[in-house]
Amino acid sequence: MSAGRIRKKLARWWYGAFVVQRWTIGIASGEDCADGSWILRGRLLEPLPGGDFLADPFVVPGTQGRVLLCEWMQVRRGRGVIARVQLDGQGHIIDIAKLIDWPPYHLSYPHVFEHDGALYCCPEACYSQTVTLYKLSAGAREVLGSQVSMPGFQSVDPTMFQHDGRWWLMCTSARDGQSNTHLYVFHASSPFGPWQPHAANPVVTDISRARPAGRVFASGGRLYRPAQDCSVRYGGGLRLLEITHLTPQEYAETPCWTVNPPLGNHGQHGVHTVNADGGTIVYDAYSLRFSPWAWLYRLRERFR
Repeated sequence: MSAGRIRKKLARWWYGAFVVQRWTIGIASGEDCADGSWILRGRLLEPLPGGDFLADPFVVPGTQGRVLLCEWMQVRRGRGVIARVQLDGQGHIIDIAKLIDWPPYHLSYPHVFEHDGALYCCPEACYSQTVTLYKLSAGAREVLGSQVSMPGFQSVDPTMFQHDGRWWLMCTSARDGQSNTHLYVFHASSPFGPWQPHAANPVVTDISRARPAGRVFASGGRLYRPAQDCSVRYGGGLRLLEITHLTPQEYAETPCWTVNPPLGNHGQHGVHTVNADGGTIVYDAYSLRFSPWAWLYRLRERFR
């Protein structure tokens, strides 16, 4: 074995045993993220103390950017829950409260949207093999009820939106190692289903742009979707794609911008979610840190 290969193996072993990703959330000003310059206006909040972290931030509509829903990874439990995070006028966290906790499943990516005057959240819970909608009170202070929207599919980062009179769901799949590589699209008459698969599924097979990275949004008469670039590593970067054609039979998109860390205090070593509402853009980022317990965290993740 060559010296180069030995060094690479040792580096991978060191990373797996003693390096962790310390995630936190970032905030920038702006109405949407169609222009990639938002990352240069952003600032990262201090990570939570201990091993817990916040990631996958979504702005709750109607809160002027003051309330977020995030994944709250609780290391001692070995899984994430959905948290309601309240910010003050300067964008600092003043309260974190557990909102959705569905044992024994890991929850993340709390995609939040409005429908018929009500507020809903469809977090990722791929281990449950369902997509479940949670009806929330105004300001996302409590859960009012829940309903399974799509059973029997291991949806990763499910993202719902309305376009041309229909509801659409974009996600990847936890089956067969496709969570970062294959984008699936479904359509229905309402966010409650029943969902029909797109005729061209999977519509994207590309590790650099398949996995959703936030809310699909319209800007200037155009439709955009953020995507994760996992070509180097998970959480390695972001891309924005303009959806140029979307029907039950056809799909097409074109690239707009790419964010590739490291970006110093704006992005650290990786970013993988971005959302905007109420004049506030939120995203997440991580830095690589030494931890003598990294091997234990990864062992827990594997068993989970």
